[in-house]
Amino acid sequence: MWWEGKLPYEEKLRDEQVADFQKKNPGITINRTLQADIQQVVIPGFSSGSAPDVTQTEGDFRMRKGLVDGNYVLQLDQYYDERTWPVLDWARTWSKINGKTWEVPYEAQTHGIYYNKTALKKLGIDIPKTYEDIMAAADKAKAAGLVPFASDNDKGTNIRRVIMTHLFAVATPAQVRDILFAEGKFDSPEMIEAIERSAAIFSKGYSDGKLGNTLTSDAATPDFAAGRNIFWISGTFNAKRYKAQLKDFPDLDWGYMDLPPINKSLKWTTVAGVGSGFAINAKAQDVEAALKVIEYNMGMDDYFNKTSLEVLGFLPCVPMKTDGLTLREDDKYLIDSLAQNRDIGLQTNKIWPPEMVKYEEQAGQGMAAGEVTPKDFIANLTKLWDEAKRTPGGRWVA
Repeated sequence: MWWEGKLPYEEKLRDEQVADFQKKNPGITINRTLQADIQQVVIPGFSSGSAPDVTQTEGDFRMRKGLVDGNYVLQLDQYYDERTWPVLDWARTWSKINGKTWEVPYEAQTHGIYYNKTALKKLGIDIPKTYEDIMAAADKAKAAGLVPFASDNDKGTNIRRVIMTHLFAVATPAQVRDILFAEGKFDSPEMIEAIERSAAIFSKGYSDGKLGNTLTSDAATPDFAAGRNIFWISGTFNAKRYKAQLKDFPDLDWGYMDLPPINKSLKWTTVAGVGSGFAINAKAQDVEAALKVIEYNMGMDDYFNKTSLEVLGFLPCVPMKTDGLTLREDDKYLIDSLAQNRDIGLQTNKIWPPEMVKYEEQAGQGMAAGEVTPKDFIANLTKLWDEAKRTPGGRWVA
């Protein structure tokens, strides 16, 4: 089994979970090989015949499409049906390419807004409940000499999350799906408003686009933890970073919520994605063993779920039992949101064609730095989208 490994405490947990699995499945031994960058090794490994029975897959659709186009992995619809996996609807959609399912999602991620409770309290700001509250808090923090929003915009990642969260605070999931999977116009009024509001976060000085373009999440975390930023639009994968930072910032306390709705008719503004999943080698000799390994790691085991949540803040893409768990409020909020919400916002750029993702990365950094206008940004994305629709297979995830 190939697994991407980076953090020592994460790998310690993985070793403990492997031991737990093997105790429960004495006929199966997991030989787990860590890969520093799973995206760089998967395609060469499968094409050369050196790949394992099971591999972790990261969220990059281009890598996953390469596995499918090369006939390297098993189609899994049969097993979804036979084994009645309770994978959440949106996560199953995310795991499909051209209408067929090729992987099993492992880690649910959502994108929303973190807030530093300690820093808000020092400024005399209540925890925001509405979008207007957030903007008013940003004004107050800016007046106090802070940069209200953290920015980890290396490779355009932060502007990407800002756009997605604003889009689903303005548009309904049905409106966005009409753009992504049907014939809706890409430059819809909702998309235009989302991008204009996203650019304003930077143009108003609420976030430092030029500095942020050089920062990774690991580099931006200390500033947020120390209270130099009060907000951070990011993904739930950052929770493990905050937990790790607690020893360095004992006063840090934070919360997380979806970006509040701008369109007041919306009940949910949850933006969901799959951080990683699992695929089975088409040449695997023991598919049943591979399926059992995947089922354990996808969240079908209570011990796995409990330890993943407590140590990493990772949530499965299946309904999760919370009996006996001590949960942070933001963890409980996410579990409830994912379990109850069947009409959820999918990460848009995970479904865009590669040319659009590349443009968003490059021009998004420029927009954050004030060098690309929202008008030009949306016009070029629209052009690329229209070209993809006219090209056979151009929207290959539909």
